[in-house]
Amino acid sequence: MRVLIATAATPEAPASEYADAIQRAWNDWNPADSLTPLPFPHEGRGVLEALDALGFTRTGPATASRGTHHVIDASALLGAAQPSAVPSSAVPSGAKSSGVVPSGTESSGAAPSGVPHLGSTSALAPALQAALADGGQRISIAARPLPIHDGGRGLLETLTSRLGAVSTAAAASRVDDLSRPDALSRGSGIAEARSALAGVRLELVRGTALALLGLDGAGAALGAVVGAEEAQRLDRAVGEWAAGVERDNVRTDLVQGRPLRLSAAPGSGLAGG
Repeated sequence: MRVLIATAATPEAPASEYADAIQRAWNDWNPADSLTPLPFPHEGRGVLEALDALGFTRTGPATASRGTHHVIDASALLGAAQPSAVPSSAVPSGAKSSGVVPSGTESSGAAPSGVPHLGSTSALAPALQAALADGGQRISIAARPLPIHDGGRGLLETLTSRLGAVSTAAAASRVDDLSRPDALSRGSGIAEARSALAGVRLELVRGTALALLGLDGAGAALGAVVGAEEAQRLDRAVGEWAAGVERDNVRTDLVQGRPLRLSAAPGSGLAGG
C-alpha cells in the first residue's frame, strides 16, 4: 500500500523541513514503514531543496545539476543581487501579499531617499554561462515574482558582454538608464544569446502566469512597492525597450500581421522578465 501525505503550502519554512518533520513523526509511530520524502517547491521557493531528493548535486548557492541537466534558482540569484532593499516602512499596507516584496526586507528603518533601485537580471548571466561551459544540454530556470523589472535586459547585456560582444560599461547600464542615447541598441544581444544557447533545451519553471507588461503584469504589481507613478515610469521604459526587441527580433504573428508580444506571454514577468 502507498500513502501520499500532502501538506499545505507555506512560505515560512522550506518544504524539506516539513517533509523531515512528517517522516520523523511517522517513524516514531510506526518504524517498520518506509517513507520516501519528495518535497515540492512552492511558488519558486525551495526549488533546490526539492531537487536534493531527486539526485541533483548542488553546484552553487543557487544552482544544481544532474548529468547535463542544470537548474538555476533565479529567485535566489536575483534576490541576493539587489543592490538595495525596500524597508517594510516603505511598503504600503497589504503590499506583502502582492508577491513582489523581496524576502528579508522586513527590517525596520526609514525609507531610502530618492527612488529605490529595483535591480537587474544581470546576475543570471554568469550562472547561465557556467551551465553552458559545464556541458549543460537542458537548463531549467526556476522563477517567481520579484521586485526587479528590466525585461531581461540585464541578462542579455551581461551575457553578451561575457561573450565579448559588448562593452562591460554598456552591460552595467541599469533599468533607470533605458532611455539613454548611449545605451545598448534595442535587440542587441539577442543573436548572441541565441547562438550561445543553440541546441540547448531552455525551460522556465514557474508557479504563476504573471506577464511582464499589462494591467495585471509585473510592472503594475510594482505599484505596491514603489508607488503608482514610479511603477508607471519603470513599466513604460521597459515596455519601450521590449517593443523594440519584439519588432526587430521576434517573428510576425501571421493572423495579426505584427510581431508576437512576448512581453504579454504567461510567465514573462517572473524574476524581472
